Amino acid sequence: MNNRPLSLVPAVGALCLGSLLLGSCGDARRTVAPRTIAKARAEFLEETIRETIERPLAGPLTDSTEGAWERAFWAMGLTRYRSETTDRGLATALARFADRSVSFRRSLLEAVYGLNDDTYRPELWRVLGETREPKIFAMAALAVTRGTAGQSPEAVRALLHDRFPDWQSHPVLLMLDEDLAGAGAPVPATPPLVDLFRHSLEESPVLFSLQRKDRRYEGRVILRGADGQFARNADGSVFSVRQLALSAPGLPGYLTNGNTPEGIFSFQGFEETDNEFIGPTETIQLVLPYETPPGVFLHEATAGPWTVQMYAALLPSSWRSYIRIYEAYYAGAAGRTEIIAHGTTINPVYYQGEPFYPNTPSLGCLTAGETWSDFDGERLTSDQQLLVDALRNNSFTDGYCVVVNLDDRRERVSQEEVRALVDAAERALR
Repeated sequence: MNNRPLSLVPAVGALCLGSLLLGSCGDARRTVAPRTIAKARAEFLEETIRETIERPLAGPLTDSTEGAWERAFWAMGLTRYRSETTDRGLATALARFADRSVSFRRSLLEAVYGLNDDTYRPELWRVLGETREPKIFAMAALAVTRGTAGQSPEAVRALLHDRFPDWQSHPVLLMLDEDLAGAGAPVPATPPLVDLFRHSLEESPVLFSLQRKDRRYEGRVILRGADGQFARNADGSVFSVRQLALSAPGLPGYLTNGNTPEGIFSFQGFEETDNEFIGPTETIQLVLPYETPPGVFLHEATAGPWTVQMYAALLPSSWRSYIRIYEAYYAGAAGRTEIIAHGTTINPVYYQGEPFYPNTPSLGCLTAGETWSDFDGERLTSDQQLLVDALRNNSFTDGYCVVVNLDDRRERVSQEEVRALVDAAERALR
């Protein structure tokens, strides 16, 4: 682990920050993603709609076709595609909900939740009244209470307590109860952010991903060294890049394929992937509590099983009673895994008109925007590469990542906002 003082980020100057953003840095390395070529993207979308979505959903729903229907639900969320066929398919699947596998039910509810409308509210209310599976209950509860025309959160919370008397011992139901209890109320203020910024976190480097409650609005990620100094560009400005913490379904972070959970992740180095939707840019490997043993997560020799006290010990005292910052802990306890920070080769055209455009959502990871040539697939810009290079050039190969919602404003987190937050933290350290 590197504990030297954090210098200005030499990578930003050495890698031509301004010219790299224009795709003209002159770096001998050439990063290419053939799937981003215009023809390949058009062919992928056409085949996905015809073969992955329309064909299965127009056919029968049986045990042998369940897998094809689940892939159709996933593809609908990816491409934001909807038609008469998909509407009929969702209605058919909801009508036969009780007969289907747990995997199918969860895929179906993800697709319905991602529509973000009231079309299937009666069917979802019926599912809520019948299910005994905690994650299914949570997904249905969140769907039926959403929006001004939704069911009363108080009534659903009462049903939760009646259906699951031990709800406080289940990580998903515990966080669901918190969401239902706070529905419609003003978003509570976070504890002092400066306390989080100045907290040592085991004297390790830290990535702070600063987000909005409404994850459709991009956040920004900044870097802090073990000594409390924040990374800066060659001109002295605070280093930050935009980062999206939104999942395609938009479910809360304590549910699989939900948004990136708030809280503390362990940074475990870098990796390349052959996932064609992430692309060739190096990824930043993050793990949740329970995804690895405490000793791996904490970068030290620690024995024994995970406890919430271990996680709380990583927080400054002013944050230890703030339940939202424990979402990462409970997401890990509920079985979430494989949430990393990466780039994207997904076609942004699916999301035109969204506040986060031209970035693209994932299934819970932190996504830094990238652009690619539609002629030859060459990478033109990459906030992900800038972030990786800033970490590598300061010899940061492990540490922590803290994801935190600043507030519920409906606007992107700006560079000016980040500068003001960092300036306040650095003044407090003097």
